[in-house]
Amino acid sequence: MARTIKDIADGMKASFVQNSKLMEAYGLEYSGETNDDAVAFYKAHFPGVSVESVLINIVAACVAVVENMMDWHKKEVDTAIARERYGHAGWYEKMALKFRYGENLSVNYSEERDDEADDGDFAESVEYVDGDLTAEEIEELQIVKYAYCEDDNDGIGVRLKVAKDGNGSFAPLDSAEKSAFNAYIQRIKPAGVPVAVISDGAEALSLGLTIYYNPLVLDKDGTRIYGGGKPVEEAVTGYIHSIGFNGWFTEQALVDAVQEADGVEIVGFDYAIVNATGETIPHRHRPDSGHVRVDFNDCEIEYIANVKVRD
Repeated sequence: MARTIKDIADGMKASFVQNSKLMEAYGLEYSGETNDDAVAFYKAHFPGVSVESVLINIVAACVAVVENMMDWHKKEVDTAIARERYGHAGWYEKMALKFRYGENLSVNYSEERDDEADDGDFAESVEYVDGDLTAEEIEELQIVKYAYCEDDNDGIGVRLKVAKDGNGSFAPLDSAEKSAFNAYIQRIKPAGVPVAVISDGAEALSLGLTIYYNPLVLDKDGTRIYGGGKPVEEAVTGYIHSIGFNGWFTEQALVDAVQEADGVEIVGFDYAIVNATGETIPHRHRPDSGHVRVDFNDCEIEYIANVKVRD
């Protein structure tokens, strides 16, 4: 793990004063025992603006940059290795995004190209039969834009949640697209591993909120007096979009988002209910479909004017 600039500089300062030849050259005598003693001795004799201190800090900063770069590189390599493992959750997600709707897929699982294979070649990079498509055509065929893989609830097999891009929001695959995607997954998945593909519409939530608002900014219905629009609903919608695909919906994060809305002074969270099941969300919720929406027609948002009176 990369050290801080201070840690590196302190180590250099300790080594500096523990070097008897250097101390002799400076006409100093050091008799401490620990690194802390050495650092304290250095600071007592070499101020922060001294040439020695400036040079040490420059070198320490350079060393810290190198150590951080090594840490970042290691993290990137570790992430790449983890996501490339065949059958790993990240592998399923990567392969889902490479699906091309309407294009045939080869099924030879060798790592090296096999020109004699009747149906072409297949490796983890996904070799398609038709290799003459342009980048734009490939992008158009790759309809799956969001994917998340997790263990099935019973611990046998995996659940693969996927969605398309629906004008900036998450959209499910239609029946034909899902059928083709299912066939694709069955061709590439490890043998004996059940894979449940999930691509459903957004899970609808109903919210109960109590909003104490500034009556100089909002009216009794939560509408901006100047400019129009409903800041609370806008904040809720913005929070839902920020969750991402298969992210956690949490009570605390929702309250934090609404608290920042124009004219909102106090937020009371009353409840959140999954409309399809009637389940009340206690503190956090991850939707089965991978995405949620709030049905404001079924929400109970009470607005109370927060009238301030001088003491």
